[in-house]
Formats: sequence, structure tokens, C-alpha cells
Amino acid sequence: MASDLTIIVGQSGGPSAVINETLAGVIEEARRQRVKRILGLRNGIEGGGLHPDIPGNVVDLSGVDIEQFRRNPGAYLGSTRLKIGEKNKDLIGVVKANFESYGNPRGIYIGGNDSADTADQAEWIHAQKTIDNDLKGNDHTSGYGSACISNIAMVKALEMDMSSFSPKIRHGGKIVYSTAPVVVYETQGRNTGWLALGTAFARMRGKSLDSIDENAAPHIILPREIPYCHEQFLAAVDNQLRRTGFAFVVCPEELVNAEGKPLSEVHGAKEEKDDFGHVEHGRAGAFVYAEFLAREIKKGLKAGADVGYLKVKETPFSPRHIQRCLLRSEVDAREAYATGVEAVRAAIDGERKVSIALKRNGDGYNIAPVRIPTSVVANQVRQVPQDYLGTILGPTPKFYKDFAPLIRGE
Repeated sequence: MASDLTIIVGQSGGPSAVINETLAGVIEEARRQRVKRILGLRNGIEGGGLHPDIPGNVVDLSGVDIEQFRRNPGAYLGSTRLKIGEKNKDLIGVVKANFESYGNPRGIYIGGNDSADTADQAEWIHAQKTIDNDLKGNDHTSGYGSACISNIAMVKALEMDMSSFSPKIRHGGKIVYSTAPVVVYETQGRNTGWLALGTAFARMRGKSLDSIDENAAPHIILPREIPYCHEQFLAAVDNQLRRTGFAFVVCPEELVNAEGKPLSEVHGAKEEKDDFGHVEHGRAGAFVYAEFLAREIKKGLKAGADVGYLKVKETPFSPRHIQRCLLRSEVDAREAYATGVEAVRAAIDGERKVSIALKRNGDGYNIAPVRIPTSVVANQVRQVPQDYLGTILGPTPKFYKDFAPLIRGE
């Protein structure tokens, strides 16, 4: 019976603009189902999970006003990067033992693929979220649409700003651009190109797919899934500068060569890794792909009257964490909330080791939360499929069609 249960909920990994909507869904559904108690873990298993005796690490959410936090970015309960692996797998037993005293506890862990692994080991319910959109078993993930909207806003603003500096002049009997600005914008997303590809929606001038302007920024998008080719890249930038005197390039946090080797390794960069084994992009001294590409443009393009532009002005831009917390998609928010609701229902049904995923039903935009094994998600990465990729000039029509309701509104 629901009245006998204690729901224990935690947040883990990088927050998103809608992660607190999932928490709100957990709390409201638990109240509707009249569970005995709703407890929140401060900073996930690292805080409340392993150290519940510290005052404030476990909070009673039964009477909390969700309107105070549901629309806020960041994790209301605080987050963690603690990974449970072979070296510390005994910690799961500690977490379980800590909560046995609460009587019939059911755990819900809101997070990405590494958090799914923790939920799997703890035999909890995993509620999906990640701006990276890289969880297997999902059509897309909560947080992705909102991060795309944030990137789109910044791409459009930078396009308007930087494209202002392409004067046409007469030089040596020819009409040329005296300065040709190039912006190289780096999205987050670790080792996938989902967020980079999502910036293509900056080309839409309205909500209709008919409003896509292929001449608008970004002009070149480099998903990780398309191996980087130096010559092809420079040729695309050069062609864009010859046509308009302005080029906008988008890249992810990592690119690979034809052999699948990250360019940071190819160029001998030493990069730090976190406890999950992920490269810590954005740290001091890290290999920044936007800066690398800007340097390649500066070295590789030969400006002059014969090519139509006299000078290249390259500008790398890496907004980092602001992507995941600046703006939000209301469609994304509703789906995040529904994920939390379904997580509680799964817990009441006695489910364990399941992940609440988002599935598409039919050809239209009909998205609903479903239950799948946590093993499908845990420590796995979903790359952008071929039918979305297109070329470095942009994604396929199918990508626009499938994700326009999430990113540009229904």
C-alpha cells in the first residue's frame, strides 16, 4: 500500500533547466498517492545517502511548496558527481542500510547514464534527465530541449552582433570584404553531437518548418559523429566567407578523426578526468575545441583580394554551464514533470531497477514516459543516428521534423 511507503528522492549529475520539474512531479504524485513520507537527499547519495546523520542532509519534502523551486535551474536538493564503481561498491550497502529504519523505503534517483548505474546497484527507480540527450532507450531526455533553446538564443545574438563587421570595399579593382568574421561556438554534450545539432533550429524564423533559412547561422555544424576532416572544414568556411563575408561554426566538446581518436589526443593534450572517467571539459588548461578550430581557421585560410576577403577575424566562444540553466522549453518542462510522476507510480507498483524513459508513439509528437530496465541506460551512450546527421552544413529534414515541437514549441 502507498500509505506504507517512504519515497526517498535524490538528484545527481549536471543539473538542467527542468530537473526540478521532475522533483516536483515526484512530490506531487507521492502526495496524491498518499505515501507515508517523502524524503529528499541533499547532494544525492554522497550527502544524504551516505551521511544522513548530518543535520540537513535528509529533508522532509512532504509539506514543501514546490512553486518555490520548480521553475528554477540548478538542483533544488543539490547534486553530486560521486560514482559507485568497483573501488567503492560497498557504499551501496551503506546507503541501503541507512534507510532501512525508515520502513519500506523506495528510492528515486534523478540523473543521467551514470546515475542510472547507481540506481541499478541500489535497486532504485531511475528518472531520466540530461542535457546531453545521450541516454539509450529514450527518444530524447529531459533538459535537452531547454539547453537547445539557450544555445539558440546565444547563437542568434552572436550572429546579429558579429555579422555587423563585414564591410564591402573596393580593393585593387575588386569588391571585397575588408574583414570576414568567423564565430566558433562550442556546445556541451560530452562525446555526442546532439546539442551541436540542436543549434540548427536558430535557422528557423518562426515555428513552422517552412521558416527555416538555410543562409542563417549556424552555417557549419560539426557533430562528433561525423569524423573531422581538416580540408573539408576549411573549404566550407572559405566558401561561406566568399559568399557572405561571415561564417558561424558550431562544434561539440569533442571531435574525432577518421580513426575515431579525439583531436585532443591527436594533438597531445593532457586532460583531467572526473570520477566517472569523463574528460573534464571547461577546466583550466583543458583542450577547448572552439579555440582549436579558430586557430586552424587562422592558420589555414589565406585571405586576399583574390578570394574576396582581406582579413579573417576568428572568435571562439564557449558558454559552458550557462547552456543548461539559461532558458527552458515548456514542452521539456511538462515531460520532466511527467517523468517524476511515473517514477512514483513505478515505486508504488513495487518496481526496482527500472528507468523512466521518454518514448515516441507514432509519427507525430506523442511523447510519454515508459519503464525500461536500468541496465539499458546505465553507463551507455546514445550517439546521433545517421538519419538525423546530414552533413557538416546541417542536419536532415527528419531531425527538424522530430524535434521542432520540443525545441520551437508545439
